[in-house]
Formats: sequence, structure tokens, C-alpha cells
Amino acid sequence: MEKILIEKFSNLDAKGREFVAVVRMRPPATSESIDILDYNSPRIWAVIPCWKDKDGQLTSIRTGNPVKPLWRDSVRSVRVGTGFDYEDVKIIYTRKWNLGIPENIFAVRTCSDNSCVHHRAWGEELTKAPD
Repeated sequence: MEKILIEKFSNLDAKGREFVAVVRMRPPATSESIDILDYNSPRIWAVIPCWKDKDGQLTSIRTGNPVKPLWRDSVRSVRVGTGFDYEDVKIIYTRKWNLGIPENIFAVRTCSDNSCVHHRAWGEELTKAPD
């Protein structure tokens, strides 16, 4: 079932773009900051995996729609081996070898939750922070 769902992603080919995650945050209640590795802070109201092209344009890997960064957004680089869990499918950004040449691809995430790095992907459809 998950293989069918990953095929519904419209934008998984890198085409020379960098893989990033747009992390949307509420304003801080104090002068607190969020660790760049923290994807679970209560201040975060969306995590959107995207491609970033050379001009800085962001495009959702799920929908292929442009993602306009908001002033408080954090655009974080994503490394090979990182997984993202959507409501209906878990994917991982991984590497395969094609005739000795490494190629980064997406695959259905089959590693257990405690044996690989993964983050919840959510909130792409939101236009503002939920209450």
C-alpha cells in the first residue's frame, strides 16, 4: 500500500536541487531559541519537505506546489538517511548506486522508528499557525 502512496508524490526528482525542510514556527514566549535539530518543539506548527533550487525557490516534494517562506520560517538542510512521516506514508531520503555512481532517491521508510532519523511532515495545507 505505501509503495502506491509514494507514487502519488508529484515532485521526487531532484533535478539538481537541494533537499530541505521548511520548519514553520510560532513567535517565542521568551527569548528562547530552538535547536536546529529540534523538529518536535511546541513552537513548530508545520514541517514541509521541499526542494530548493539555485534561485532559492522552494517546491513541495509532496504536491509540487511552490512554498513561500514566512519571515519566521527556518529552512533546514536535509541529509541522506533522513525520513519523513506523512499521515499516509513514511518515506526516507536515501542513496542507491547506479553503475558506481551514487544517486539520491526517495523510498518507503521501512526502518523502525527507533533505528533511523525521521520527522513528522505536516502542515503544508495550513496558511497560519493553528490556535
